[in-house]
Amino acid sequence: MSSGYFCDAEYIDYFYDGLSPWLMDYLAAIRGFPRTDLASGFTYCELGCGTGLSLIIHAAANPGGRFYGVDLNRDHIQRAVQTAEAGQVTNVIFLEEDFTRLLDRDLPRFDVIALHGVWSWVSPAIRRELQGFISNRLQPGGKVYISYNALPGWGQQAPIRQIMAAQVEGMDGSTLDKVAKGLAHLKLLADAGAPSVTSSPQVKALVEHILTADPRYIAHEYFTPYWEPFYFQQVCADMKRIGLNYLGCLPVAHNYGAFCLPRDLQAFFEGLQTRELYETHKDLVLNTVFRRDVYCLGQEQPAGEGGRMEGVILGSLKTREDFQFQFEVKANAVTLDGVLFPQLADLLASSRVAVEDLLRHESLAGYPREEILQGLECLVASGQVVPMAPGPQAPPSGLSPLNRHLLERDLTEAQGVSLACPEAGGGITLPQGDALILYGLHEAGPEGVAAWIEDWGRRHQRELAAGEGFASLEEQVQARVRHLPLAQLGLSVI
Repeated sequence: MSSGYFCDAEYIDYFYDGLSPWLMDYLAAIRGFPRTDLASGFTYCELGCGTGLSLIIHAAANPGGRFYGVDLNRDHIQRAVQTAEAGQVTNVIFLEEDFTRLLDRDLPRFDVIALHGVWSWVSPAIRRELQGFISNRLQPGGKVYISYNALPGWGQQAPIRQIMAAQVEGMDGSTLDKVAKGLAHLKLLADAGAPSVTSSPQVKALVEHILTADPRYIAHEYFTPYWEPFYFQQVCADMKRIGLNYLGCLPVAHNYGAFCLPRDLQAFFEGLQTRELYETHKDLVLNTVFRRDVYCLGQEQPAGEGGRMEGVILGSLKTREDFQFQFEVKANAVTLDGVLFPQLADLLASSRVAVEDLLRHESLAGYPREEILQGLECLVASGQVVPMAPGPQAPPSGLSPLNRHLLERDLTEAQGVSLACPEAGGGITLPQGDALILYGLHEAGPEGVAAWIEDWGRRHQRELAAGEGFASLEEQVQARVRHLPLAQLGLSVI
């Protein structure tokens, strides 16, 4: 135990695309906050990096950046170093360190500091240490990503954590032993129909999730010595004390009332005077249980001559036929009406384009500038278009060492495989079937991919057959290939 946190159970490997520096800079672009010249190089620190998967993927996708990962769990750091070495990722450094001693380390000032899954799981004293580190090590104009368990959503669910924690209080044994006992107790209550765990659909869904999740995940989410959910205003006030201003939240859609708020309340929200009030009321309406917020060491400023989104590169890893213009966000049915959205999809599908070039494109000449910008924001909010890194498109040269390593390592275990995508400056998680096709294309080429997949299935004792509607596995593979971002991952387009 160090700083009140256990070190005898590893966290699961996990990639979170919200840690992309380009995504944080996009929020600055649309909100009128200082930007970071990421294309010229930047420094990035993840505090509580776990086994390092997110950091390694982002480092591989941004070779001009310098990445640092900090975690107090030796096993996490060793696994992270092994993954980086196996993937030949050289621009990332991992530090096994307690947050209380971090300011004593010889570290640079950072353009981005990320805390994913830390703030709610450490003591008040450690949160003050983290504030001190941010205050001392964040560059002017730098961004801070911070996620935490949120109120009011956790108000109804917090007793579930307490039920398990109380059952193992004072118990000897490892953290995973305690998890097993806590889960057994929770299952006993659920099977008996105890009102405390079955009375509301939200609580019932949480219990079902906990009982089926990886015990290592449950250990770090629910069995930490310190555990506290927060209202947005509490965290915002903590960040203001060290000079940070609220920039926006992730997913991007949650910054737009039209995408996430009931229509009957949207006029009320438009009348709120401050972002703090807006976010606080939004959490009340949505009963938010988890927040992913971005802050900036800088003030909101008027848009430059080029307007908002100047210098932003946008693109998509989707093919044109995979774009959708009707979807649901937070139970809202959202429809992107009109001809503009399909035209933007035509230009952005499986490619990346500077916003300035889009504004000048001849096919969009009849649209006002502001309408095009709003259309682009909607497509980003829908998750179909993403901020991307600039630079020439690299010719396909095969899978990178990191991506090949992750496919080899994770295909048999995970439901999906996360891979680095330099064009996007981040990563992408492919479902297991798509990842298998990608690996087969790299290993055997388009003519031999189906046979390679069948052989892979035999070697790993997996029975693979064509899905419904396909005459053969080869027919299914060739149909699916058209939807994969092959060129962006280093393979020639088939």
